[in-house]
Amino acid sequence: MNQLKLFALGPNLKERAERMIDERLSYFNTTKKTGEDLKEARVRASGQTDKVLKLFESHPNTTFTPWQIYYHFGQQMMITSIRRAITTLTDAGYLVKTEERRKSGPANETNYTWRLSK
Repeated sequence: MNQLKLFALGPNLKERAERMIDERLSYFNTTKKTGEDLKEARVRASGQTDKVLKLFESHPNTTFTPWQIYYHFGQQMMITSIRRAITTLTDAGYLVKTEERRKSGPANETNYTWRLSK
């Protein structure tokens, strides 16, 4: 049986428990890591996903672009990791992609925004 990880223990714990995410889905193994390297990458990705979710939970009525999240965390996570976390959380039903777009990031390009699922 796959080991499951609950990403956040928020006020709706029972609801969140019904939407557990397999830890393996938090890391997209495009570089074909194995063994301890893969295990460490999955743990790191899971922690990043948890941080992104907690940001949305602490601002439940706010929409964010990936670049806003990147700057919020002091550029300590790669933008690709933030986008991966957003995809994982959206697929699991924690986040919703909105139709709102705003310019952000170093190139000031238009990006979609996401919000916490209600």
